[in-house]
Amino acid sequence: MHGNVGCTRKACGDRTPCNYKGKVYEDGERFKDDCNHCTCVQGNALCTLKGCLYGTSCTYNGTVYEDGESFMDECNTCKCMHGNVGCTRKACGDITPCTYNGTVYEDGESFMDECNTCKCMHGSVGCTRKACGGRTSCTYNGTVYEDGESFMDDCNTCKCMHGNVGCTRKACGDKTPCTYNGTVYEDGVSFMDDCNICKCMHGNVGCTRKACGDRTPCNYKGKVYEDGERFKDDCNHCTCVQGNALCTLKVCLYGQ
Repeated sequence: MHGNVGCTRKACGDRTPCNYKGKVYEDGERFKDDCNHCTCVQGNALCTLKGCLYGTSCTYNGTVYEDGESFMDECNTCKCMHGNVGCTRKACGDITPCTYNGTVYEDGESFMDECNTCKCMHGSVGCTRKACGGRTSCTYNGTVYEDGESFMDDCNTCKCMHGNVGCTRKACGDKTPCTYNGTVYEDGVSFMDDCNICKCMHGNVGCTRKACGDRTPCNYKGKVYEDGERFKDDCNHCTCVQGNALCTLKVCLYGQ
């Protein structure tokens, strides 16, 4: 008091641990309870009595996480608690890919699962846990994809999830043609299958999945073709799609 310290002079006994909310803490150990700080003192947990604000989000490395949400930072697990982020402190080792819903992602790669953002960190996938709303289409490289639709971009697989497109990030190799319904398409060529747009990417064909309407024939250079019918114009391949003839645009060498 008044600049002087006074202490009780009890004879201290054995160091007694504390059992607090189902967890055991050693005598003298400090820990947190919500936004309050606690210390175990001879079997009693002594805590500050701050009024904690519930439902406060956190921003960590530019990403907003909801209160109570867990996520990964490299190989460490983090949690947002009332505006503060706490993480484990493991030393992260070798780069390990992740498998998530049947797709392999590289270490450090971010991707979408519905409206949530996920990240592969040392073999483990951590995702945000937002409640996803209505179905929203995506526009990617000028093409509209339905919510939940998967498609190819080069050799990578992409998916439209609630207005956002997430793609794998593989380094694509040599150009490989595709065979689709008996027709060979060059790598990178887009073509129609009924009213859907398809693309040949490194030996794999990815198509949109629209429900096609009425079947209208085409009149092309004096000939009538049925809706969906494929035909050749010189060295180019054409398809009749609801009254329109869609053809590849190769420059033909005469005599082909």
